[in-house]
Amino acid sequence: MTVRNWRDCPVALSHGNIVERTIFTRIEPRGPAGPGAVLSVLKSFSRGWIDVGTTPEPTTHRDEQEVLYVCRGTGIITCDGQDTTIREGSAVLIPAGLRHSVICGVERPLELLRIVDEVPREAVGEPKGLVVRNYHEVTMGGPWHWAHLGRTLLGTQDGLVSIRGGIGHITIPPMSIAEPHPGFADADEVWYQLKGTSLLFLGQSIRWQREGDAAFIPAGVNHSSINHTDEPMEWLYFFTGVRS
Repeated sequence: MTVRNWRDCPVALSHGNIVERTIFTRIEPRGPAGPGAVLSVLKSFSRGWIDVGTTPEPTTHRDEQEVLYVCRGTGIITCDGQDTTIREGSAVLIPAGLRHSVICGVERPLELLRIVDEVPREAVGEPKGLVVRNYHEVTMGGPWHWAHLGRTLLGTQDGLVSIRGGIGHITIPPMSIAEPHPGFADADEVWYQLKGTSLLFLGQSIRWQREGDAAFIPAGVNHSSINHTDEPMEWLYFFTGVRS
């Protein structure tokens, strides 16, 4: 399935305190294809939350880099003894080999998205520092594809390995349509609806894309987002890029 809502996905626990619903996972050629097994490059994409007062388990991913994006709430991420505050709109790159933990603020749960990329051992090297960037503090660019107004949150210059096309916050203005264009082969492209309800043109069909829906774009399939309302629509977007 190429469009899934996190509310319909199974629950697991990670980092000792992140209640996580995995939306998309990697294709397993030798095993049965489960719901959401569509990724060819990345390991997983999920939505999770941390409840107030829960205790984290400090974690180190030796062969994985991890990206977090805060949808709602505030929290603190601790890496190698240093605390960094994160809030709505913060994108966090946690390099492989960096010991870390996350707690939420005292007022409400911390809700976040999580992207996991398995990193080849030769690309790991010495642990690099944490990268935190909030879209509210990034200049908007564009438009691209007619209507995409974007803020680049993280790129290869920050240390992303497989997500060569970057991670961005995309806005489409009211009563606007993005230019239809095809997905690429051997690449992971995902659009997660952060705000509002839009129309998603995918292949030969049009469907609603609601807050919490993640759309995976298959190779060769024309796609476009349509904002038919009087309010801006917002997405988190990531793309692994075309392999050379």
